[in-house]
Amino acid sequence: MRRRSTAPPPRDSAAGVLLACERQAAAAGDGRRVIQVRSWRAMLRAAGGDPEVGELLLAFAREDG
Repeated sequence: MRRRSTAPPPRDSAAGVLLACERQAAAAGDGRRVIQVRSWRAMLRAAGGDPEVGELLLAFAREDG
């Protein structure tokens, strides 16, 4: 059985920034935004953390947030 990493991503990485966005949305009670950011984080994981995909997803987060 594979174990998942439980260490948080570096804050300055795309995954770290998206995680911070998710936490902010959760703290603000913005369920729509939480779902949206979780989707982007899942896409980044599916892309294997590709930096170009990360930059694209961060652009979405900045545009929408």
